[in-house]
Amino acid sequence: MSSLGIIDEHDGIDQHAQDEYAQLFGQQLSSSHLQALVALLGWVPPEEFFHGGVIVAFA
Repeated sequence: MSSLGIIDEHDGIDQHAQDEYAQLFGQQLSSSHLQALVALLGWVPPEEFFHGGVIVAFA
């Protein structure tokens, strides 16, 4: 969490910090983010994750 700027190196994890962290994952990743992850991880997503040749969803 400190790497993300949510808490300082010496701070503890309180409810506010947990809420901020959870907000980072409150939205779906964009198609370009998904494509980058697929490329980095060498993963081949199932066909149902594609629409018009673009990755649109993760399960």
